[in-house]
Amino acid sequence: MKSKSKALRNIVVFGSILVPFAITLLLSLSLVLIGVLPQVVSQWSSAHFLIQVSTQASVFLLYVALMVRFVKVDLYYWGGNINPMELILAIFGWVLVSMLITALVEFIGLDTEQFLEIDFDSLKPTWILFAIATTIIAPIYEEVTYRGFLLKFFVGKKKPGVWRQVFAAIFTSLIFALVHESQAWLPVFILSLYLSALTLYKKSIMLSIIIHSMQNFITVIGIFFID
Repeated sequence: MKSKSKALRNIVVFGSILVPFAITLLLSLSLVLIGVLPQVVSQWSSAHFLIQVSTQASVFLLYVALMVRFVKVDLYYWGGNINPMELILAIFGWVLVSMLITALVEFIGLDTEQFLEIDFDSLKPTWILFAIATTIIAPIYEEVTYRGFLLKFFVGKKKPGVWRQVFAAIFTSLIFALVHESQAWLPVFILSLYLSALTLYKKSIMLSIIIHSMQNFITVIGIFFID
């Protein structure tokens, strides 16, 4: 009976991740209907993106907080000390992963063009607002949700074996890649695997937040100042 109730609880907890997605969608539609956000993404300003990402972050962080408070789920938090060598190695690993992604994408011939519907030329005067949304707010709430909550959920409370951790990293990364709804799903998936590995190594999401933020910052700089 205890195992059945635990299985039912796990199903409820996992299924509940759909709730913040639904709420975010409804809030986004509401913001469009009341005129806060334009209907067409190509008409969005940097401030609109900041509003959208801030709304998503608020909903998902509140959801995770409620799960911790009332359902007693465990998280990988952002605590713990990071020594300089760990940070250097994490950055070095990220560079290697980025090189692997680039080589793999070129070998497959995968089109990874992102944000085709966004007019970045019009956003350039206020690019800093776009950068705040994508390099600070998004990495924090996404790492709390996917690595902090979901990855820990799949790993479990007890000391997990290697294969359970591998499964948890793969499944979390699949969800993360699918949610991004981008042609760049493969690079996103591989990067997510690396972020999951950092989290599992440190039992903390601090390194994954830093690397995620750096990845998004490089992307923003490339979009606005290099492409």
